[in-house]
Amino acid sequence: MFRSSIKICLICIVLTLMPGCWSAVDIQNQHYVTSLGVDYDGEMFFVYAQIVRFENIARMESQGAGSPINTYVGKGEGTSLNIAVSNLYATSQVRIDWGHTKAIVVTERAIRSLEKLAGHIYRSPETRYNTWFYVTDGSIEEIFLTNSFYDRTSLFSILHMPMNSFRQGSTVPPIQMFKYISISNEPDRITVIPVIGTDNEQWKTNEGKLKLLKIIGAYFESHNGVKKILPIDQLEGMRWIDPRLTRTMLTVKDEEKEYAVLILHNTKVKKKTKLVNGEPKFTVEAHFKGSLNEYLSELDYPKMIQLARKQIEKEIMEAYELSLKEQLDLFYLMHSFRMKDPDAWKRMTNNGKKFILDEKSLEHLEIDIDIPYNGKYKRRR
Repeated sequence: MFRSSIKICLICIVLTLMPGCWSAVDIQNQHYVTSLGVDYDGEMFFVYAQIVRFENIARMESQGAGSPINTYVGKGEGTSLNIAVSNLYATSQVRIDWGHTKAIVVTERAIRSLEKLAGHIYRSPETRYNTWFYVTDGSIEEIFLTNSFYDRTSLFSILHMPMNSFRQGSTVPPIQMFKYISISNEPDRITVIPVIGTDNEQWKTNEGKLKLLKIIGAYFESHNGVKKILPIDQLEGMRWIDPRLTRTMLTVKDEEKEYAVLILHNTKVKKKTKLVNGEPKFTVEAHFKGSLNEYLSELDYPKMIQLARKQIEKEIMEAYELSLKEQLDLFYLMHSFRMKDPDAWKRMTNNGKKFILDEKSLEHLEIDIDIPYNGKYKRRR
């Protein structure tokens, strides 16, 4: 009995000495930044912070969609990024928390002119490197204040959940900040960042048009000094040489009519490099598997595959011609060259600063397509 009393006393003493959650803050007493925007005009930094009402999100999940959930965007400016953020604090009313930031959007002029952009953004220990990264040539405020379906916030949009859209239609792959930093430090590779914009034509409600987010192109950076935005309609050929392609549609057609709609996925790409008379030559082999989702006009299977292969080859070569014109290695051929012969790559490209591809560099292109399914059903051989 005496021992039990001692044990109870010791437990009570330990419990009274244990620290509690004295520093905990109720969620309604803080602003949680979900998206960060950065602009720079050569002299002044402009910081945009998007916040949403988390208590309304919880209410909507339990009760369903109701009144629109408010999204707020704050703007601060200063001669440095920290000064711009401090300027934002002056009117925030409560503490701003940056630990839940899931997306970063920077303007084209900012990313063009700022060296070591990530160094400016990630000086705060609260920010994380797994944020989705975008460039825009438009207004950051407009992007942060776009609509969403069912009166939801932008947390349920391409800005914060880009993979959902990319898995249905793959063109420009999303990128996270840590991956951008990693690739930008490799002199044999170009960085590709989605360019985000808005669209107010495709979707409507009974109250009017919806302004929604859309990937409208890609921003490219190369170690040979190229920094450029290209529209998405010029980049269709890139998807065929990207092993990250998840799902894409191809309409099989010729000069006269359309025959079928194919859904292609399971991309496998092989790149081979060799030196011929001191010049690098490349062979690209790409294999696709997919399904015949729509049959529009009568056409036998071999002819359909032949037309599909011809279309893919045409798009690839158009992208390669664009690659030569803009001096951008859109197919990452230099990376395979560097892996094959690093000494020759370093000597010939001046460690990545010289663009050496020409019309004869892509020596052979081979496309293989297998369509084992007709929609839901396996195709009869």
